[in-house]
Amino acid sequence: MDISIIIPSYNHATYIAEAIQSVLRQTVPAQEVIVVDDGSTDQTREVVAQFPAPVRYIYQPNRGLSAARNTGIQASMSKWVAFLDADDWWLPEKIRLQTEALERNPSAVLVYCSVWLQRPDGKRIYNSACDPSRLWPRIRYQNCTTGSGSAVLVRKDVVVEAGGFDENLTACEDWDLWVRLALRYPFASVREPVVVGRQHDSSMSTAYERMLANMEKIMEGTLLQGLSGWQRFFWRRRIRSAELFRAALSARAADLHMERNLLRKSLLQWPSPLFIPLRWAALARNILGPKRYSFLASPVKRARKA
Repeated sequence: MDISIIIPSYNHATYIAEAIQSVLRQTVPAQEVIVVDDGSTDQTREVVAQFPAPVRYIYQPNRGLSAARNTGIQASMSKWVAFLDADDWWLPEKIRLQTEALERNPSAVLVYCSVWLQRPDGKRIYNSACDPSRLWPRIRYQNCTTGSGSAVLVRKDVVVEAGGFDENLTACEDWDLWVRLALRYPFASVREPVVVGRQHDSSMSTAYERMLANMEKIMEGTLLQGLSGWQRFFWRRRIRSAELFRAALSARAADLHMERNLLRKSLLQWPSPLFIPLRWAALARNILGPKRYSFLASPVKRARKA
């Protein structure tokens, strides 16, 4: 398989060398590594210049993540493209495992994998890839391809045919594209977590506002595509409920009052305890506090201590 790796970067000179090195260390090499510098004002150009071919550098005025990815797609010369955010990195078997998954599923046009989310304190959280058989209709209310653009390898022609990433979006742009593709094509997945996504303190307190605003932008045209009448009405409420819950988790680190407000809104949109049961647990944790909630939620542990 011929594969081009696209690394969009905006002021990530601190991290981008690690991202590029993780691609060059793959057990199955890529044909080219395209770094799209989206108007950086730091030392990104100088850092990338240290790497010889197959690394290529493209500069463009700042236009956002979607535009940077689209620029990389247009410049790529391979049949398949993979995306890696400049502050993430891959484990050495990533490309090999994904190409093997595609060989087992020759009709698939996209393969994603599980992800390690690395917190600012260095701790890692396992984010499991959804089984493709359960992808639909779950992907309507959740970016269940693990939510990381760095986890995806996709056929270039289907992305181009779909119009690429929506450059009007400042978040949810990958979710929007994956839904559009999932409506037409089968996907494959890799269970192993071979991507490490870096989380930043600076983004945790405000990310939920962008998430909610951009979710509303893609609601009618993408997430509700093919639905009408009561189905459309109910799915709209479920999607909002799920996204409000995600927003609440993003807000938790900065503002517990905001987290509680978002959780309440989520439950008002779709109160059923069978839909994302963790929403009720999160509200109890918010109201009671982590320690008291842990005590109330663990009767087995209390019995053992007694």
